Amino acid sequence: MNKAELHIPFVTFLKIFAALLIGYCLWILWSFFLVIFLSILIAVTLHPAVTFLERRIPRWAAIAVVSVLLVAGLAGTVALLTPSLTNQITDISDKLPQLQKQVLDQLPVGGSLREFAEKSLRNLSKGGKWMEEIATAGMTAAGGLAGFILLLVLAIYFLVDGPRTYDWVLAYLSPQNRVKLEETAKDVSKVIVSYISGQFITSVLAALFVFAVLLSFKVPGALVLAVLAGVFDVLPVVGFFISFVPVCLFALTVSPQTALAVAALYVVYHAFENYFIVPKVYGNRLEVSGLVVLVTLIIAAEVAGVLGAIAVLPVVASYPIVERIWLAKYLRPEALKNHQGGKRAPYHPS
Repeated sequence: MNKAELHIPFVTFLKIFAALLIGYCLWILWSFFLVIFLSILIAVTLHPAVTFLERRIPRWAAIAVVSVLLVAGLAGTVALLTPSLTNQITDISDKLPQLQKQVLDQLPVGGSLREFAEKSLRNLSKGGKWMEEIATAGMTAAGGLAGFILLLVLAIYFLVDGPRTYDWVLAYLSPQNRVKLEETAKDVSKVIVSYISGQFITSVLAALFVFAVLLSFKVPGALVLAVLAGVFDVLPVVGFFISFVPVCLFALTVSPQTALAVAALYVVYHAFENYFIVPKVYGNRLEVSGLVVLVTLIIAAEVAGVLGAIAVLPVVASYPIVERIWLAKYLRPEALKNHQGGKRAPYHPS
């Protein structure tokens, strides 16, 4: 009986080694690639403004105007909010034990609600440093950390040199794939612009609503809680609960009736945002399963933190475009129609 011999070419081992090496490098440099990706998102979002100004002035001048307005807007916002935020954070840090006592005094002894409040308060005050960390983060952003500056510089650089780099990549592709990539880039850029600009609008509206409600009910730390609500509004579903708990706890320091009123208004606004504001702001660009978004969000947050969760959302929203243009021939027509919301036909290059 002849024994079967397994022969594996040496080239196969080299390919496996190269793949492992590339994977290891990507794992080591994931934070750098995340910064690159976020800067590309910013550049793509600013590109329509540059294109609009380019009709009237040279491209370099259009990029300069957009860059100056972006930096000035960010610097002005930070300069406007930082003093009040710092004062409120310091005040809350100093009065945190007193605020905790006020919350617990409003709740009956025993019961699941009091147990939940005690656990939430322990988490909020864990180590006694959470407010200081927020203050440090705010001051760091105000001071302009190297990473934040790098993000803006890279975004501006992509605006300047992005078209030439894009043409350089296209040169490696066949004519058919070149048409596909151009169509993909066109549609994905629309998704990115819709996502970034839409999320900016919804976050600002959420922050303004929370600030107005808390200020009208005289809840302490209104500005801090409003900023947190705007920041966490970026995260679908999860962000609502992250910002909802501290808002209710701080409202409890005023009275249980205030907490109930604030909670009710918060829930109503969240429903209004999901079913009215988001469709109006985003349009039909981000048609992705909510379950897919939630699962992807959790995985990305575990791997790369909040920034990773933010960065992964436009990627998920762009998948239907990639599927329509690049994967249509591998999928059943019914599946493709369902994934595209029944609104777009499979891609056929002319």
